[in-house]
Amino acid sequence: ELMMIIVRASDKRGGYKLEKTDKVTFPIIAESIAREPIHALLLQQARNWFDDGYRADENEASVRKAILDLNERLEKLQTEDPNREKRLRNHRNVFLAHDLHRPVPNDPPLFGDISELLEEMRLLSESATLAIRGSEVSWELLDDEVKRSADWLWKKVGQEEVDDELDDVRSPMGTPPRSPRAGDRGTTRPIIIDRLCGFFRGRKGRKKNA
Repeated sequence: ELMMIIVRASDKRGGYKLEKTDKVTFPIIAESIAREPIHALLLQQARNWFDDGYRADENEASVRKAILDLNERLEKLQTEDPNREKRLRNHRNVFLAHDLHRPVPNDPPLFGDISELLEEMRLLSESATLAIRGSEVSWELLDDEVKRSADWLWKKVGQEEVDDELDDVRSPMGTPPRSPRAGDRGTTRPIIIDRLCGFFRGRKGRKKNA
């Protein structure tokens, strides 16, 4: 999955015009920023981060540097030889994304390519975010948000399991039996799948009744 994400984030616009492409990738972001109206707008926007013009010159310089860092890092990634992103892309094309009969690449991914390019994606994200939004990326806060979302999901899954058991107790005679859970009548279906199915099935039912 990480390989797919890295390659997708490195896609160029191909034969599409910049205004027509529906991709949002680092090369397309860099190409868009390079256009004079957008470039000038981002610099002016940096000067206006504060209503009183506080540190306008320094803020503009920060955005200029972020744009320069973005372009230089992308240029280095695209022109390096051997090329790590190309290794991942060729492997993705042959083994993951397309059902095509292609020769096996002679230059397969190496150990460390994914982790190294993931770090490059992190640095590109920081430069692009500063240039466009005028803010820094707080990876710690993002990690906390992801953890809270995961905790919420699993809490709901657990609650749905309890609700399912209560529904079984209250169900009238003649109601079709619930799907067997892991361990019931010798089934080997993982219980977590049953919990997730029950959770999303319950949410769908509540939406219909709303």
